[in-house]
Amino acid sequence: MEQPKHLSRTELTALANHSDLSPEQIRKTYNEEIPIHREEYQQFLKWILLVGGISLLGFGLVFFFAFNWRDMQASWKFITVWVFLLGFLVPVFLPKSSLLTKQLLLTVSSLLVGVLFAVFGQVYQTGAFTYQYIALWLALIAVWVVTMHFAPLWIIFHALVCVGLFDYFDNYFSVYLYLYVAVALTVVWNELKPGKAFPYWYLLTLLTPAIFFSTARTSAIIVGDSFIARFDWVEFVLFILCELALFGLAFYKKWLIPIAHIALSLMVVMNAKLLNVYHENLLIPAFATLVVLVGAVFLLVYLRNYWKNGKV
Repeated sequence: MEQPKHLSRTELTALANHSDLSPEQIRKTYNEEIPIHREEYQQFLKWILLVGGISLLGFGLVFFFAFNWRDMQASWKFITVWVFLLGFLVPVFLPKSSLLTKQLLLTVSSLLVGVLFAVFGQVYQTGAFTYQYIALWLALIAVWVVTMHFAPLWIIFHALVCVGLFDYFDNYFSVYLYLYVAVALTVVWNELKPGKAFPYWYLLTLLTPAIFFSTARTSAIIVGDSFIARFDWVEFVLFILCELALFGLAFYKKWLIPIAHIALSLMVVMNAKLLNVYHENLLIPAFATLVVLVGAVFLLVYLRNYWKNGKV
């Protein structure tokens, strides 16, 4: 007799958002349709220990050879670097290796490339955190990142790009602008390729630092005395446009967390100006903060109830 098919988490989430089920019924449905067994916890723990063990073994060997690097012959130095890389890359091309195994091995290999540059290439003697070093690292792992389509590997790639941009331009404007562009491209990709869409947590991982850096930078610009004289208002307008575009996207996609981030961001920027103007009378900034905070909470509750039940 054929076993009944269980609904996936995505299907259950869509059903919960467009039904009149009570929270207790939704919780019961989740427990019945998506049971979590001991074997699943053991499998998850197995992968965590496997990735951690491989990473610690690889980095331990790297630093062991780096400690004895001066005493090794040139031929052994060359062989050692290739052994490290091939040791992680060869299993990727084995036909019996699972996709997750290949993705994890390439992720470790991508990190190992940077470590090998820093330790064996002795980049730290000419400046360890320069944009040239980051650019070379990115150029060597770019093909792996694109072909594997693995969200954690993409996050590592974005993090390296942000570090390189900050080191080159020496400001956060280029960093958060890149992150906003990455979010926009990811949304377009998810619309065009729904079968290979990036997960929601991946977008939140990009959005959170983008909003944080843009808020901090804009607050510093507003507090500065040369706000208009240095034409920093152009960056301020760009910040507002990014916030509005993100709010429109979050409202269209029914994302509550980005909307909460935007509300908090605007409240911080508003307080930066109010504290600068009314620094001798803190009641006005405190009252404005309270009003905006209460309004944001009511808006989030309203949207949550409306999107969940179709009514307030």
